Amino acid sequence: VVGARGATRAGLGLAAQLARGLAAAGRTVVSGGAIGVDGAAHQGALEAGTTLVVLGSGLDHLYPARNRALFERAAERGAVASPFDDDAAPQPWRFLRRNRVMVALSTAVLVVEADLRSGALSTARAAVELGRPVLAVAGSPGTDAILERGAVAVRSPEETIEWLGRSGERPMPATAME
Repeated sequence: VVGARGATRAGLGLAAQLARGLAAAGRTVVSGGAIGVDGAAHQGALEAGTTLVVLGSGLDHLYPARNRALFERAAERGAVASPFDDDAAPQPWRFLRRNRVMVALSTAVLVVEADLRSGALSTARAAVELGRPVLAVAGSPGTDAILERGAVAVRSPEETIEWLGRSGERPMPATAME
């Protein structure tokens, strides 16, 4: 579950609701621990199950620092992981690599809210490259754009869980995110 750092109140609430529903259904919610949609998704998941935080820094540089309490709760009820050395400081290129790792650990990518130039859209592109389905919630410029390119529209935890449970579904074509 990914989306905008500067998400709207509605987007934050929906991210938490979707993640809570996924976790209640036994799914582990994977996200990047950032402020905004990521943090809301982790919080929602922790209310009903487990979550996995994948950092864009090393474990000795928890970033963003203001989410430290969230990371501690996630470590108790899920996991906090990093593809980097423990002492790696957060740097922009690390977040792009982190996004690919999140995708590799996931069944699908759900984009809740995003701008047209968003890290969440780089995660959606990575999903397409790695053969993972992309789901999105309509209503923001970035999610509307990926829906036009073939992402699956979802509005609720139930729709998301139903879609994930279907057999034979195909991910977006490789050209969909170009």
